[in-house]
Amino acid sequence: MFITIVATLLVLGLVIFIHELGHFAVAKRSGIRVEQFSLGFPPKMIGKKIGETEYCISWLPLGGYVKIAGQSDLGEAEIKGEPWEFASKPIFTKIAVIAAGPLMNFLLAFFIFSALTLGWGIPAYNTTRIGEVLENSPAEAVGIEVGDRIISIEDQRVQNWAQIQRAITLNRGKTFQIKLERGNEVKTLVVTLQPEDEILGISPFIEPVVGRVEKGSPAQRAGIRQGDVITAINGKQVTQWRDVVDEIYSHPGESITVEWRRDGEYYKDTVITQMKKQYDAQNRVVEYGAIGISAGFTTKKVGPLQAIHYGIKQTWERTYLILRVIRGLVVGQISPRLLGGPILIAQMAGETVQWGWKELFGFAAFLSINLGLINLIPIPIVDGGVILFLLIEGAIRRPIPKNVRLATTKVGLAIIILLMVYVTFNDITRLLH
Repeated sequence: MFITIVATLLVLGLVIFIHELGHFAVAKRSGIRVEQFSLGFPPKMIGKKIGETEYCISWLPLGGYVKIAGQSDLGEAEIKGEPWEFASKPIFTKIAVIAAGPLMNFLLAFFIFSALTLGWGIPAYNTTRIGEVLENSPAEAVGIEVGDRIISIEDQRVQNWAQIQRAITLNRGKTFQIKLERGNEVKTLVVTLQPEDEILGISPFIEPVVGRVEKGSPAQRAGIRQGDVITAINGKQVTQWRDVVDEIYSHPGESITVEWRRDGEYYKDTVITQMKKQYDAQNRVVEYGAIGISAGFTTKKVGPLQAIHYGIKQTWERTYLILRVIRGLVVGQISPRLLGGPILIAQMAGETVQWGWKELFGFAAFLSINLGLINLIPIPIVDGGVILFLLIEGAIRRPIPKNVRLATTKVGLAIIILLMVYVTFNDITRLLH
């Protein structure tokens, strides 16, 4: 419980602090007076005034705020016409101050992904053998099978999975040839990857080698260690990590027999899997088994430029994923019951930190992108709504009437409160399940 609290406060504090720091830094740079910088919502716990700004930590760690002179998210701000007030600045300066918060969240995610890549490297799958073909994917449609080895894509030979991914990305939206080896045969298949197709639908063949063992997990209690090779589960031989996952997942909360090899010696033990629960896109509870192990893989060290490139790529991919989820919620493809709040964040932080601090910071990056996108939604009182109002005022060349601003602010506040109540209800429901 203690480590969960620490992990939650760390990730929430980090992403909120960086968000508010964006508003603060741009406001200061623009000559706008910042009256208060708070991490957390009132009541105030501690604070100290330095110059014109009071820096404080408040008791409710679910957000933060920067109090800027001449600007207020709730109600009307006291405007005296001073040159250092928010209201006295040009429209684009105001937009820059408001947009800086979400922008800093994206920059934080980019920095974390880049730093993790520079420190730990990137996964290097030195194989062209296919370990999984997704159902209803373009790969399945043309007859690609598990076990096939890709030789070339559009006459460009490939020697590892990174080259395969790069070639597929370059041919997205095109019709191209894939030459592969199946047994003693060499086959050439013609694939059409539509622009809307995110992936071909294949993943690499990964040896069943244990990479990480979660502390206190069933696997650790059974004596399984990093580097062990899983050879069979319930007497069924496994040849790749996908087989290991499928067998364990299909036995939630059940007793299974695990066999593994270490340094030429063979071991066998009975393990009771953890019963995990997750929700599918329609909010149906899906149970699966877990024993606390993850796949082992080699990593490739990269230089600063490659780390930056990978950081941009990871940030964009996570942003795109979240946008697809938002779209799914809007069109009804994904149940809103999947939305979570502070309790879910705490659960995820607690589970993630069990795998290591690297994974926790990766989660913080993902959460930061979420916060950035949510704040860009054009709801009054959040950054996106303020930016929308500023753009409208710039277009009509006059301030929005006070009564309109107050009314929309109340509507926005009501939406935020209802959303918080709803996601908290979802969190509690999940806990009860």
